[in-house]
Amino acid sequence: MDRVLDDLLQKRGSTREGALSSIIDSFSVKCRGQFARKNFATLMYRCLNSFKKGSSKEIILASRVLGLLAVTIGCGDNAHELYKESVPIISQAFNSRNETCLLSVIDCLAIITFVGGNDSEETEASMQILWNFINSPIENVVERKKSDSILSATISAWSLLLTTVDGWNLNHNHWRGAITFFMDLLEVEDQSISMSAVEALALICELGCLEKFDSDSYADNMSFINKENNVLDQCSSKQELQEIVSNHAKRLVRLTALDNSAARIMKMNFSWKVLKVLEVKFLKHYLERGFITHMLVVIRVFVPEQRQSDSEDDSPKGHKPSDSALRKAKTRLLNKQRVLKARGRSKLDSSQASLFGSQSKFEPLSKL
Repeated sequence: MDRVLDDLLQKRGSTREGALSSIIDSFSVKCRGQFARKNFATLMYRCLNSFKKGSSKEIILASRVLGLLAVTIGCGDNAHELYKESVPIISQAFNSRNETCLLSVIDCLAIITFVGGNDSEETEASMQILWNFINSPIENVVERKKSDSILSATISAWSLLLTTVDGWNLNHNHWRGAITFFMDLLEVEDQSISMSAVEALALICELGCLEKFDSDSYADNMSFINKENNVLDQCSSKQELQEIVSNHAKRLVRLTALDNSAARIMKMNFSWKVLKVLEVKFLKHYLERGFITHMLVVIRVFVPEQRQSDSEDDSPKGHKPSDSALRKAKTRLLNKQRVLKARGRSKLDSSQASLFGSQSKFEPLSKL
């Protein structure tokens, strides 16, 4: 791995891309926590260097490495430093016209903020980057058609960050018209966008503070929103909004065969915590084959191994016999019981025979 780090300094772009790919494979197969913590600063600055002078492919790989680095090192000072150093540079990559690059950068920003953001102010800063990006004016129809997957990914990333913020601490000036915006997206043809909007609305319902997200002034500035469908006319309470969202979730579940856990939960009228479901869903999507590897590390950290007490360890009787030994002992006991029963039955038969034989001598007396 030290050689791979050195390759990140090479002038040839293909060499740097190969090194980044090797790091991604290594972090996906194994959770290299010790390596990540030891070489944290080196990895971070060399990946950010790829953002500055690399191709779109190199930026895609570098953003992937930064996201995996954040997940691997976990919350703490290093993750916060990663957030502070990376967000200004990552935000510049949103100007790219490469769709794959944009998708990778969106996920990277979400993961880095999710792990490294220390307070609601820092989280909202990243949420604003995503919000301004999806609400930026579209130059032409062709670009709009290509942006369906980007729009869905951006909404999912925005929702992930919203799960970490206390609704009462949100700045209401930032998110005016969010409910109106997401309500309009419920009717679009692309099911991934509709589902992302359903999840965002469900999360808003769960957090409460609807006044932070609803304002019809937003609709006046957005030409592609149907002004007749004003959210303030459709729902005047949290319960009514939940009913609307649940109905759309049920419709989407019927229309698509996608195994969407969040949709199933919303179909059951918000019986589970939507925010937890969205967090797990996003992490599973981002980590892909590395999801189980990283989750096993988390479980090992928070669930200690069960150990025997010192007295049990010192005594040889403290060890429990194996299942096979127990079965053998039980079989021997049952066999012994059957033998004893058979012997008892034979003795009883012989005693009864002798008794009947003696009674035959007194048969004449019985006839008296």
